[in-house]
Amino acid sequence: MAEIKKKTLAQTYKHQRGWGHEVWVENIPEYCGKFLHVTKGKCGSLHFHMNKTETMYLLSGKVRLRLIDPEKGTYYFVDLEPGDSILIPQGQVHQIGAEEDSVIIEFSTMHEETDSYRVEKGN
Repeated sequence: MAEIKKKTLAQTYKHQRGWGHEVWVENIPEYCGKFLHVTKGKCGSLHFHMNKTETMYLLSGKVRLRLIDPEKGTYYFVDLEPGDSILIPQGQVHQIGAEEDSVIIEFSTMHEETDSYRVEKGN
């Protein structure tokens, strides 16, 4: 049987970004869990993942996702308010922008830095 281990906040990984910061709760081959703290008026890069599937749940704030329709090549937007969630499948180009200071819980397959393909730079 596997050993059960508790983590404290100090043992999580905090990664500063131009748009705010991420708190990585777990990133193992089976899954990844993060809190994304996005600052009002900031946005991440427009990007996609070939291997990663993400579900984003908005805990607080208000965000606008910019996505690209893969068949038409046109942009469209999805607004999220607290309690809303969205599934971002592999290959879907997406960008998060905060209209208010926001906290997103991200559930995904394992995060790998080599699996982020940037289309446009963010903050």
